[in-house]
Parts: sequence; structure tokens; C-alpha cells
Amino acid sequence: MKNYSWLFLCFLVFGACTKKEPKIEKMQLMLKMIKLDKTAQLVKPKDMKSGIKCSDYGPGCRGGHMAKVLDLDCIFLEFESVAAARKEALRIDAYYFKNWVLDDFAGEPKLERFAELKLKAIRARVEAAAKNDN
Repeated sequence: MKNYSWLFLCFLVFGACTKKEPKIEKMQLMLKMIKLDKTAQLVKPKDMKSGIKCSDYGPGCRGGHMAKVLDLDCIFLEFESVAAARKEALRIDAYYFKNWVLDDFAGEPKLERFAELKLKAIRARVEAAAKNDN
């Protein structure tokens, strides 16, 4: 019985010590976006061929969605992990928020302010440059 108690204690301690990655699901992200911008909405593609394709993006992409935020079109890409999202955001010079890449935000001042100030998203290249400066 002592061996099982010790094993249980090890699993309990290990489980408490592992840090869970800050992922967010599509519905949670959409609810957050609507809370920050009442006009935010998903945009359905005209047909199956015109939707967002993960093959256009890096490894770990789980799906892409077109949306309208602040009356501007943009793309949200879900990735398997925060690390995969950060890597892709760095490659395409985009913002990332948890396990999502926010494409078409960079270069659009209204969307950049929204991403940085309201959503607390991070522009990957700015983050990388700041790390290189240290």
C-alpha cells in the first residue's frame, strides 16, 4: 500500500508542477473578440476553394478563419501550440495571441492598436528584436 501512496504522491506533485500552455479555443476567442468589438464577426468564404488553407502557413496550423474586426477583414489561424503560433507569426511578420496567429493586422494601424492594446497580442518580430537587443 505504501508503494501506491508514494506513486500517487509523485503523480500529484508532477501534475501540479507542470505548467499548462495558455491555449484558447475558437469559440472562446470569438467571444473575446465580440466583447472587445461589438461588430466583430466571422466571415464565411464564398465557396470551398476561397477559404483559408493551412497549407499556405507553417507546421502546426489547425485551421484558418476569415473575420471582420473594426470593419476590416483579417485572418485568424489556430495552431497546435503557442510555440508554433509564435514561430509562424515571426515568419510572416504577424501578431500572435496564445495559440492563434492574427494575420493581416500588421500594417493596419486600427488593427495593430486593437491587437496590442485590447487583445494583448504580441507582434512576433518586435518580440524577437527585443530579445536580441538584450
